[in-house]
Amino acid sequence: MFADANVQVVLLVVGSSGRCMVSDEAYPTTGQWIEIQPKHKIDWVGMETNWWSQFWFATQGKALPDVSKCVPLFQSVFEVASGLITSEFYEVKVVDSKSGSGMKLLTSGGIDSDCQYWGERTQKFRKKNYLYPRISIKGIRPKLKEKLDRSRRPKIIIANQTKTVEAYLDAKGEYQASTATSEIYHQKNCVADLQVLLEWLHSDVMDTVYNAGLGYNALGEGISMGKSFLLNLPVPNEIAH
Repeated sequence: MFADANVQVVLLVVGSSGRCMVSDEAYPTTGQWIEIQPKHKIDWVGMETNWWSQFWFATQGKALPDVSKCVPLFQSVFEVASGLITSEFYEVKVVDSKSGSGMKLLTSGGIDSDCQYWGERTQKFRKKNYLYPRISIKGIRPKLKEKLDRSRRPKIIIANQTKTVEAYLDAKGEYQASTATSEIYHQKNCVADLQVLLEWLHSDVMDTVYNAGLGYNALGEGISMGKSFLLNLPVPNEIAH
């Protein structure tokens, strides 16, 4: 078991009443049990059978925010991609260089909400600290070069293991996202729509959906966010098409 893992012990009692009572107290008294209501269910694609969401909404005293004017991201003009995968993590050559033609490397630890720290504080990559991590393209294989070329487009880079959503808009396509990150592109490279989406990702609505949808896999204060969650993300109609 990981240290500080967010572990919840659940006791399921099968009876004839159809009621489901939950509590997040270590030793709940009679008055600390809460009955799950229909409002505690996430009625959204990909999350309908999520047991954690009902538990979380009930114990937090919240309900799913109104997302009736949204569509899932996979039905919109946005596309989801991963940062470097494990094999690429070990394959790329990184230099510490303030200037150069290679993509700037941005790790999960170099991202906060709406900002990044390349050149301002060190980032760790393969157990080495860099202030100006940059990818060298010498001898790079064609498939990886295609990925780096795609990263020259405007995009949102999202850290994958955080307490709240932490994302940064790379409007100029300067950065290659490292491992433990995800990327969101616009099919027409519309920076304005990416900016609106970035603000939506950092909204209270998304914070609720994030914790209610993924909180079960939290380790310490970080929640692991995968591609499937992003593909089903509610996206406002105003920027979806």
